[in-house]
Amino acid sequence: MNHFCTNCGNPLHGENFCTNCGQKVENSSSPSQQNNPQNPFPMPETKINVISSSSKPSRHTFSNVILILFLAGGLIGILFLIPLIIDFFKAVF
Repeated sequence: MNHFCTNCGNPLHGENFCTNCGQKVENSSSPSQQNNPQNPFPMPETKINVISSSSKPSRHTFSNVILILFLAGGLIGILFLIPLIIDFFKAVF
């Protein structure tokens, strides 16, 4: 069974160092290399952060903000117009 360099993948034939890149060869194999001798380049374990759908912002967030600002502006506008309308009716009647 051939061993392969973990740095460059060069076949090793019992040497202590890779003849291609100079990487030191360790005598003990990891469990993943023992279970799968056909894979000279085992993939490192990676951690993937998954974003759940509850933490994603809503697609309508921007339109909701605009709607709230529009309604708030309209309410403030009406509150300023009420005294003017009252004064108008007092002057006319």
